[in-house]
Amino acid sequence: MTMLEVAIAAARAGGAVLRETLGARRAVAWKTDEAGEQSVVTDADLRADAAIQAVIRAAAPDHAILSEEGGVPERPGEHLWVIDPLDGTDEFARGAPSCCVAVAYLRAGQLAASAVYDPFRDELFSAERGQGARLNGRPIRVSGVDRLADAVVAFVSPDRRRSAALFDLNRALIDDLIGAARLVRLYGSTALEICWIACGRLDGKISLRGRAWDFFAPALVLAEAGGVCRDLAGRPLALTVVGAIASNGPLQEELTRLVGRRLPA
Repeated sequence: MTMLEVAIAAARAGGAVLRETLGARRAVAWKTDEAGEQSVVTDADLRADAAIQAVIRAAAPDHAILSEEGGVPERPGEHLWVIDPLDGTDEFARGAPSCCVAVAYLRAGQLAASAVYDPFRDELFSAERGQGARLNGRPIRVSGVDRLADAVVAFVSPDRRRSAALFDLNRALIDDLIGAARLVRLYGSTALEICWIACGRLDGKISLRGRAWDFFAPALVLAEAGGVCRDLAGRPLALTVVGAIASNGPLQEELTRLVGRRLPA
């Protein structure tokens, strides 16, 4: 199997878990990361994580894996997988099918292949470096919108319980965005929203609190579809990333300026 085929198989395995368990009684808990930020985790996150890792381990037992539900590998080495077994856990925990599985493969620190799977629409976004992006096997491309005033942009709703420090910043920024963009949407799954930029359903996305597992897989899909995903300062994504801005390309500078005006110096 190629690494793209492994990524697709792993994403589908995780998606099968989500599809089977949506709407069932959930074991829901709060977890706190190393930065003190809280987020929801369910038993489905852990089951999907195990299913994804089993596929990767069977195909590439010597590769390192970074998962939202695990720690950072001490020595990632030449081959690293970055996975989010359930992006959109808050929605999933309430029975809302606005979530996905994201699987990215890096070779020597470079994104090389990825798959993002929405099991409830049976939509598989995939990409291999230099080979374009696809949705269920068909090539996709970003929109041609070149003004924020004409754009539809996704945002993450502020949540005081998750991070009190970011709450006021998020609230101020969404106010700015509502005044600048044509429409603002709040769906719940960052990885899925970035893929929707890749196929023209959205034009941009701002997330102040996402991590590598939220961004890496959809970032390659977006790049191969002609778009851009960078950190909040406009730099390439790193494993330590916290927050990102994604767009169809022409809107990247305008979105980065809008966010930059609100970020602490």
